[in-house]
Amino acid sequence: MQYGYSVQGDSQMVLDAEDVVHAHELAFFDWDATTGQNAMPSLLSSTNWFVEQTHWTKKIIYTQTGWPTNANVWQPNSPNAVASVESAKAFYNLLDGACEQLKGITPQGGVGWFWHIWEDAMLDGWGLLDWNSNPKWNFAPRTGC
Repeated sequence: MQYGYSVQGDSQMVLDAEDVVHAHELAFFDWDATTGQNAMPSLLSSTNWFVEQTHWTKKIIYTQTGWPTNANVWQPNSPNAVASVESAKAFYNLLDGACEQLKGITPQGGVGWFWHIWEDAMLDGWGLLDWNSNPKWNFAPRTGC
Protein backbone atom coordinates (compact mmCIF):
# COMPACT_ATOMS: atom_id res chain seq x y z
CA MET A 1 0.00 0.00 0.00
CA GLN A 2 1.77 3.05 -1.20
CA TYR A 3 -0.73 5.13 0.77
CA GLY A 4 1.52 5.30 3.82
CA TYR A 5 4.36 6.61 1.71
CA SER A 6 2.30 9.11 -0.25
CA VAL A 7 -0.32 10.45 2.17
CA GLN A 8 2.02 13.09 3.59
CA GLY A 9 3.19 14.27 0.19
CA ASP A 10 6.60 13.64 -1.32
CA SER A 11 8.07 10.41 0.04
CA GLN A 12 10.94 10.15 -2.39
CA MET A 13 13.49 11.18 0.23
CA VAL A 14 12.42 8.27 2.45
CA LEU A 15 12.39 5.77 -0.40
CA ASP A 16 15.83 6.92 -1.54
CA ALA A 17 17.25 6.51 1.98
CA GLU A 18 15.91 3.00 2.53
CA ASP A 19 18.05 0.00 1.66
CA VAL A 20 14.96 -2.21 1.55
CA VAL A 21 11.38 -1.05 1.05
CA HIS A 22 9.05 -2.30 3.78
CA ALA A 23 5.63 -2.31 2.19
CA HIS A 24 2.30 -2.91 3.88
CA GLU A 25 0.20 -4.97 1.51
CA LEU A 26 -3.31 -5.32 2.92
CA ALA A 27 -5.37 -5.87 -0.21
CA PHE A 28 -8.44 -6.60 1.93
CA PHE A 29 -8.85 -2.82 2.33
CA ASP A 30 -8.83 -2.00 -1.39
CA TRP A 31 -11.98 -0.39 -2.76
CA ASP A 32 -12.42 -3.30 -5.17
CA ALA A 33 -11.37 -6.17 -2.86
CA THR A 34 -13.26 -9.45 -3.08
CA THR A 35 -11.39 -12.54 -1.91
CA GLY A 36 -7.82 -13.47 -1.11
CA GLN A 37 -7.50 -15.49 -4.28
CA ASN A 38 -8.31 -12.40 -6.36
CA ALA A 39 -5.81 -10.05 -4.70
CA MET A 40 -2.89 -10.30 -7.14
CA PRO A 41 -3.84 -7.25 -9.26
CA SER A 42 -3.89 -5.14 -6.09
CA LEU A 43 -0.54 -6.51 -4.91
CA LEU A 44 1.10 -5.93 -8.28
CA SER A 45 -0.32 -2.43 -8.67
CA SER A 46 1.02 -1.33 -5.31
CA THR A 47 4.32 -3.17 -5.79
CA ASN A 48 4.80 -1.58 -9.20
CA TRP A 49 4.42 1.85 -7.60
CA PHE A 50 7.29 1.04 -5.22
CA VAL A 51 9.39 -0.40 -8.05
CA GLU A 52 8.92 2.71 -10.17
CA GLN A 53 9.59 5.10 -7.28
CA THR A 54 12.84 3.28 -6.45
CA HIS A 55 13.91 2.89 -10.09
CA TRP A 56 14.08 -0.92 -9.87
CA THR A 57 16.97 -0.69 -7.35
CA LYS A 58 15.47 -1.97 -4.07
CA LYS A 59 14.33 -5.23 -2.61
CA ILE A 60 10.74 -5.03 -1.39
CA ILE A 61 9.40 -6.90 1.62
CA TYR A 62 5.72 -7.12 2.42
CA THR A 63 6.20 -6.54 6.13
CA GLN A 64 2.52 -6.28 6.88
CA THR A 65 0.45 -8.64 4.85
CA GLY A 66 -2.38 -11.03 5.42
CA TRP A 67 -6.10 -11.40 5.00
CA PRO A 68 -8.55 -11.47 7.90
CA THR A 69 -10.75 -14.39 8.83
CA ASN A 70 -13.31 -12.01 10.31
CA ALA A 71 -13.99 -8.26 10.20
CA ASN A 72 -14.45 -7.79 13.94
CA VAL A 73 -11.68 -5.19 14.22
CA TRP A 74 -11.82 -3.35 10.88
CA GLN A 75 -14.43 -3.34 8.16
CA PRO A 76 -13.35 -3.53 4.52
CA ASN A 77 -13.72 -0.60 2.17
CA SER A 78 -15.35 -2.85 -0.41
CA PRO A 79 -18.80 -4.35 0.22
CA ASN A 80 -17.57 -7.43 -1.70
CA ALA A 81 -14.52 -8.18 0.46
CA VAL A 82 -14.85 -11.56 2.15
CA ALA A 83 -13.23 -12.05 5.54
CA SER A 84 -13.07 -15.81 6.11
CA VAL A 85 -10.62 -18.63 6.75
CA GLU A 86 -11.10 -19.76 3.16
CA SER A 87 -10.24 -16.29 1.82
CA ALA A 88 -7.24 -15.88 4.14
CA LYS A 89 -5.89 -19.28 3.13
CA ALA A 90 -6.43 -18.39 -0.53
CA PHE A 91 -4.42 -15.19 -0.03
CA TYR A 92 -1.60 -17.18 1.56
CA ASN A 93 -1.71 -19.66 -1.36
CA LEU A 94 -1.64 -16.75 -3.78
CA LEU A 95 1.53 -15.34 -2.20
CA ASP A 96 3.22 -18.72 -1.86
CA GLY A 97 2.32 -19.73 -5.40
CA ALA A 98 3.65 -16.48 -6.87
CA CYS A 99 7.16 -16.92 -5.48
CA GLU A 100 8.93 -16.91 -8.84
CA GLN A 101 6.87 -13.99 -10.13
CA LEU A 102 7.49 -11.89 -7.01
CA LYS A 103 11.21 -12.71 -6.84
CA GLY A 104 11.64 -11.61 -10.46
CA ILE A 105 10.16 -8.13 -10.02
CA THR A 106 13.47 -6.35 -9.33
CA PRO A 107 17.09 -7.32 -9.87
CA GLN A 108 17.68 -6.88 -6.12
CA GLY A 109 15.81 -10.06 -5.20
CA GLY A 110 12.30 -8.92 -5.94
CA VAL A 111 9.66 -9.23 -3.27
CA GLY A 112 9.72 -11.23 -0.07
CA TRP A 113 6.91 -11.46 2.46
CA PHE A 114 5.88 -12.67 5.87
CA TRP A 115 2.48 -13.02 7.49
CA HIS A 116 1.97 -10.06 9.80
CA ILE A 117 0.03 -11.44 12.78
CA TRP A 118 0.82 -14.72 14.54
CA GLU A 119 -2.41 -15.28 16.44
CA ASP A 120 -5.86 -13.79 16.88
CA ALA A 121 -5.07 -12.83 20.49
CA MET A 122 -2.76 -10.20 18.95
CA LEU A 123 -5.35 -8.85 16.49
CA ASP A 124 -8.70 -10.58 16.20
CA GLY A 125 -9.21 -12.23 12.83
CA TRP A 126 -5.75 -11.54 11.44
CA GLY A 127 -3.73 -14.32 13.05
CA LEU A 128 -2.52 -17.61 11.64
CA LEU A 129 -3.68 -19.17 14.91
CA ASP A 130 -7.15 -18.85 16.36
CA TRP A 131 -7.97 -17.74 19.92
CA ASN A 132 -7.19 -21.26 21.19
CA SER A 133 -3.75 -21.23 19.49
CA ASN A 134 -4.90 -23.73 16.85
CA PRO A 135 -3.71 -23.20 13.26
CA LYS A 136 -6.46 -21.97 10.98
CA TRP A 137 -4.82 -23.88 8.10
CA ASN A 138 -1.51 -25.59 7.40
CA PHE A 139 0.88 -22.65 7.12
CA ALA A 140 4.06 -24.00 5.51
CA PRO A 141 5.31 -21.42 2.99
CA ARG A 142 8.16 -22.16 0.64
CA THR A 143 11.48 -20.79 1.81
CA GLY A 144 12.90 -20.52 -1.66
CA CYS A 145 11.99 -20.65 -5.31
